[in-house]
Amino acid sequence: MRREWISYQLRLRGLCYRALARQEGVTHQAISAAALGGGSRHLQETIATTLGLTPKQIWPELYDDKTGQRLGRTRDPKRSTLHRRCNKQSNAAA
Repeated sequence: MRREWISYQLRLRGLCYRALARQEGVTHQAISAAALGGGSRHLQETIATTLGLTPKQIWPELYDDKTGQRLGRTRDPKRSTLHRRCNKQSNAAA
């Protein structure tokens, strides 16, 4: 729902994800991921600035209610470690 709202707001300003991606030198998929609340903080800031808002106004769940500070990563830190371990095993087998 939020991604569609952001897309709509960009269209009102004569932009789209691809146009914003070209301005930032990234893929439209990176802009789309940022619109969903993931991806790069920099791209979230770019989207918010383009819409005349702050990232906290668009993605309040990413910020602490009391301090207003952005919350840390919520991704399991073991995720990438496990992935690297699997790659090492598959490379050794090859």
